[in-house]
Amino acid sequence: MPGSTRQRSQEIQAAAMQVVARMGVKNIDAMTVDAARLVLVALYKQLQSEETVARDTARRHIARACRRQRHPDWQPPPDGWGGKRE
Repeated sequence: MPGSTRQRSQEIQAAAMQVVARMGVKNIDAMTVDAARLVLVALYKQLQSEETVARDTARRHIARACRRQRHPDWQPPPDGWGGKRE
């Protein structure tokens, strides 16, 4: 995709983290499923308007921001893990 860079993705992710932080992921988790879905749709639209991104991009970054705020100390496995078994 032209114009899509790692730096742009990081900018969108930082904006998504701020959008989710304003609402509070704990508040979203405490809601019923239907209410949380409505709030998340509003957050997608807010990120779309702030960063001028597609809905799917906004949805993906909001979901990632929620995961990162739920588990701030998570680290990816070190390189070399995974792969084929012998």
